[in-house]
Formats: sequence, C-alpha cells, structure tokens
Amino acid sequence: MKITPFTPADSEEVLAIWNRTARGRMLFHPLTMEKLRVLFLEKPGFDPDGFLLARDTRGIAGGILVSAGTGQNATLAGLFDRNGHPGEGAQVALDAALRYLEAHGMTSLRTNGLSAVDSRDLPMLEFLWHNRFHNPSVYDGVIEQQIADSLLHVERELETFAVPSEIVELEASLRERGYVCRFVNGDEALISAMGKAEMPFRDLFIQALHSASPLEELMLAFSPTGEPVGGALVSRPGAPTDWPHYGCDCALFGPIGVTREHRGGIGKVLLFRTLERCRDWGFDEVIIQIAASILPFYHLAGVKLRGVMLTMQRPLGAQKLNIR
Repeated sequence: MKITPFTPADSEEVLAIWNRTARGRMLFHPLTMEKLRVLFLEKPGFDPDGFLLARDTRGIAGGILVSAGTGQNATLAGLFDRNGHPGEGAQVALDAALRYLEAHGMTSLRTNGLSAVDSRDLPMLEFLWHNRFHNPSVYDGVIEQQIADSLLHVERELETFAVPSEIVELEASLRERGYVCRFVNGDEALISAMGKAEMPFRDLFIQALHSASPLEELMLAFSPTGEPVGGALVSRPGAPTDWPHYGCDCALFGPIGVTREHRGGIGKVLLFRTLERCRDWGFDEVIIQIAASILPFYHLAGVKLRGVMLTMQRPLGAQKLNIR
C-alpha cells in the first residue's frame, strides 16, 4: 500500500468512501462535492499536503485530512476507510499523517467540530484509542468545572411545534417593561451597536449582519434604552454560518446569547420565536450543536438528543506504553 496526495480526480471515490465511513452520523452527511469544497478544500487553514490517500491495487483504501496550521497543534479534519470502519487503509493513512506532522514540528493532533467522533461510533473510537488518542477536558463556564470536551447534537421536530401561551405572556410582559425582540437586517448603526454589546456569540451575530444572506436570519432583543442585549440565529442549508461549520441539510437554530445582566426570560422568547421561524420556513426538523451543560435550557422547547460528539486528541512523537 502506498501514500499519495489527494487530487481533484480522486473526488468521486473519496466522497463515496468518506460517506460510507460517516454512516449518516455527521451533520454534513452526505458529503457532496460542494460541501467538500466549502467545508474542507476552501476553508482557511486547509493544507493540501495533509490530504493523504492510502492506495492499493483496488484503488483508494483509506484517507486522512490533517492541517499543520500555524502553531504546533494540528487538526484532524477527516479520516475514512473503504470498509466503512477504520481498517488497514485508515491505519496506513494515519501513520503517514503522523510522520508528516511530526516532520513539521507539530506536537499534537486534535479533532474539530466537524470531525469529533459520534459516541455511538464504536469502531472509530476503538481505532483512535488504539492509536493513543484520548478525550481531553475543557472548562465549562456554565457549571464552572472541567468536563470532557464534547458537543451535543439536539433536534426538534416542527410538525407539532407551537409557541406556548406562557411564552406569549412572557413576551408581552417583557414588552411592557420596554424590551423588544424582532428579526433585524444589517445596517451600519446596528452593527456598530452590536460591537459594543457584551453578549455571547456577538461576533457570529455581527458576521450574520455583515453577510446579509437570504439563507439566515438574526433575531435581536433590545433593552428599554434601545441597546441590543440578546440574539439568536436561524439558518437554512448553505447559509454562510452553516456550511463553513456544519454543512447540514436541515434548518439550524442558535446559538442563542443574552447579556448576563438582562437574563431572566429573554432567552426563552428568542428560543421559541426562532423555532417558530424555522417551522414557518417549512422545515420538518431543526438541529443545533450545544454544550451539554445548557441542555436543560433547550429542553424547555422539547428538543431531543440526537448524538454526542467526542473530541479526540493525540500527542505526537513516540509514546511509551505502561502495559504489562
């Protein structure tokens, strides 16, 4: 088996193998040529020398996409095998990628939001753990603890969705106090005001205002003084904030962020009104990727857990194993 770099002529065979390995558990599945281009080949940091294919007499046996990046921490963007689960092709590709990254001074290899491993994908987890990957920890600001670095995919079916009366009453109560929640279009004054707001996901909301894409909408909450204090984004497939991150074929809602001093109901209104917008667009379901600690908030709207995605990381270089 030999290693060769990816070329455009390999696209059709790579897509077939990658989709077979993903098995519908990744948000971008099925991966198309357009998604491959937007999500990987044209994404900032794409390293053509890190897109390696393992070949035998039958063709492509497996492949891997890594990025050496500008620091010492490399990214594992994709790993696939002709068998639909990691085998010899994936192993040969991984070994070649590790040598490549070590030669370029990288010290670790880590998955990202697109390549994190579904907790149900036991063959892939077994393969990565066998190759000395582990699950790192991250600080969760909601519960103020170190936890395993993971993300949840949650979904809400929309056929039966309706904004409950208590949310309508809550929105009316907020309006009486001077708060207004509405979908907005970008203008320089609003973008400038957003730049001064101290809300979570502010930069993503500003990006959505700048792009002014017809495939996404931003709902903002304004305080009695007219300042933006909360926001929620909803996206159709192919929106600028969708495909660069996920590549879904259904609607996305969120993220939702409210400044700390104005919390106490605004987030609930944003949650239900953006779900309502997705329903009005005609979608049967909607998905969001969240941290586990905020699942109780989304449970308010009846979301269900779709998948748990685990971050995987491996230090580079030889590893001594204390196994007897």
